[in-house]
Amino acid sequence: MQPIGTRTSLIVRLVLAVSFMSALSTAVRAQQIPTPKDLQQMYDTKQYKICLQQIARALALKGDAAKGFDRYKLLLLRGECLMRLYDKPTALQAFVAAQASPDTTTALTARANVVLLQKSSGWDYVPPGGTSIDMSDPESRKKAMAALFAQQFKDAHDDMQTAISSPSLTPSFDVLPKLKDMTALEMTGTGQDTEIRPVMMTLGEHARGLIDNALNDVQGQINAIKNKANDPVMVAAGGPWWVAGARRGLETPDRQALRQISVTVTQIYNAALHGRTTAEALKGKVDLWEALVKRSSDLSAQANEVMDAE
Repeated sequence: MQPIGTRTSLIVRLVLAVSFMSALSTAVRAQQIPTPKDLQQMYDTKQYKICLQQIARALALKGDAAKGFDRYKLLLLRGECLMRLYDKPTALQAFVAAQASPDTTTALTARANVVLLQKSSGWDYVPPGGTSIDMSDPESRKKAMAALFAQQFKDAHDDMQTAISSPSLTPSFDVLPKLKDMTALEMTGTGQDTEIRPVMMTLGEHARGLIDNALNDVQGQINAIKNKANDPVMVAAGGPWWVAGARRGLETPDRQALRQISVTVTQIYNAALHGRTTAEALKGKVDLWEALVKRSSDLSAQANEVMDAE
């Protein structure tokens, strides 16, 4: 039989060990990163500050540890938390960052928030002739997005019709970014594409035809400048004889033409990107827009190669 003092000592050590393990377990749990489901639950239960803290931890993860999280959805949720805490400038930053998401729904939702916040002041959106709509609450914000879409769609009517009928690409350059924004607003605000789809289908087909023709012209210009630059220059070989010498190279008008080609191709590339994003949202002809994106990118590279050959 153990002495009383020894038994007491064992009990004390046992209690200390249990307390240590409990504290260690608590510390380990504190280091665990909440899952996306946990974060959403925090938001749903209005624990916005805690949710923001945990989102920050998740966003800081690298490598394999970050694989369970979609960075852009985290940024979108961060924006929502900040809106509930009435921090509009920081929420706008989060929504702007979330726009880069490869997921169409996430990108469009983020874009709709960006457009709305940039078109409003304070915490209410006031449509022309209408009553103010609170933007802090996400459901109420959808109503504001729908109202803003209706106004923008009305304001852009003449520009859209001009782009649809114009033989020039310039009106399409101006309208395609607006269509992307209006698509984001209508689909996020109403969950539908009733108004924007018919316009985009008609304008998209017309714009793609114009872009294709423009890229054909650009290809021809690049080829002509390249061939001219590669022409050999005839040099005197002595007496009455002339032989082919070095390549002609670029002249000043050629360089100016290549710089203008770069400007044109960049405009086309950006327009095609807007068209592709909108087509993705509307489940339209994404492959046709993607082909134009790739082709304009390739032509830009060709123009740079001709310029850099000197």
